[in-house]
Amino acid sequence: MTPEQKARQKIDPLLAEVGWTKEPHSMVEEKYITDGRIEVMGNVARRASDEKRLRVDYVLRYQRDFTIAVVEAKAKTAMNGLEQARRYAEILQVKFAYAATADEILEFDYLTGELGYRDHFPTPQELWNRLHGDLDTKTARQLLTPYDLTGDKVPRYYQEIAINRAVEYIIKGEPRLLLTMATGTGKTFVVFQICYKLWQARWNLQGAPRRPKILYLSDRHICKCHPCPVGVRHGNWLNSLAGHKAFAKPLMICNACCMSNSPYAEMDLKKSPRWLRI
Repeated sequence: MTPEQKARQKIDPLLAEVGWTKEPHSMVEEKYITDGRIEVMGNVARRASDEKRLRVDYVLRYQRDFTIAVVEAKAKTAMNGLEQARRYAEILQVKFAYAATADEILEFDYLTGELGYRDHFPTPQELWNRLHGDLDTKTARQLLTPYDLTGDKVPRYYQEIAINRAVEYIIKGEPRLLLTMATGTGKTFVVFQICYKLWQARWNLQGAPRRPKILYLSDRHICKCHPCPVGVRHGNWLNSLAGHKAFAKPLMICNACCMSNSPYAEMDLKKSPRWLRI
């Protein structure tokens, strides 16, 4: 057993004591946040070994799909783990980084830029209040609406950041958002999860107790079906509105899907422009 593993044996009860093992909160130990660099040897591509993957000692989640802090365990002094904890916090874009031993807890708060020692770990509610204490109950509930994880796909760390950040800005009233992601990084999956969270949260501009109307435009038919193989579970919420040919590459609109259970799902948008009033 390594010195860090021995330190974790003493850190575990400290985190449990303040509520990080009580649902809906959780702590994930030895969490790999990357799959490792893809290495090419001749004509063969493979993932790097585990030693080259980034692993966080503890990922603290306020709820299942909302990471709020990281903890790095060290055997001797907490200061030895601060740089590593901050690196992981910046990758995951969380605002609280902790380095800890069995006797020391060092906190770096990205909201204030302050570094200091603590007598105990913060509770889940304390961190939430420091991060989003300005949100009312309804907005907080919408932000924390779970992803759809019924399939075999789990959002990677950068996808989780994109989903939660987009939903946060939308429910706070931002009229326009732009997510820029590279080819193969799961743009369609991210868009589906954003729509799913808003749909399940019943968010809309009027604040009415109904689901939103979402127009989903894609340049390929597969992009409509690929992210939601279980879309049928939600009724008639994925329906083709149009199937026009592409006007020009790379900007083209081949079809549009709307998330709606209403019989208006296949209406002509030119005849009913008010449909898009979400």
